[in-house]
Amino acid sequence: DGSEATRDLTEGVRAGEITGVVSPDGGQVNGTVQNDAYQPAGRVTVALIPNAEKRNVPRLYKVTRTDPKGNFYVMGVTPGEYKLFAWEQIENGAYMDPEVLKRYESQGQAVSIIEKSKETPQLVAIPAEAMK
Repeated sequence: DGSEATRDLTEGVRAGEITGVVSPDGGQVNGTVQNDAYQPAGRVTVALIPNAEKRNVPRLYKVTRTDPKGNFYVMGVTPGEYKLFAWEQIENGAYMDPEVLKRYESQGQAVSIIEKSKETPQLVAIPAEAMK
């Protein structure tokens, strides 16, 4: 009837097929980013990256861009431990490279997501000059 909090989609599935359970209870991260002059940082890349032990699971990475006022929104986040980064300029997908992350690890903000949580962090963008 659609009123269930989670729906098991495995009933009637044959062996060898991919199955999973989809839940609408993922967390949200709705925050703001400022530049190093404490002004809104528009159009910067924000990446929510799982902690080190789960960085081999690409579906856990969430990436968005800020609006002109520095706001960003990430919805449907799987519960777990993450780090949140904001870059003024980064090559698409570079945030998935362990060597790139190693250079910026200390500039990430730890975020803990639980079911239906709504986190509202404030970040300072990593300047484009830092990428050179």
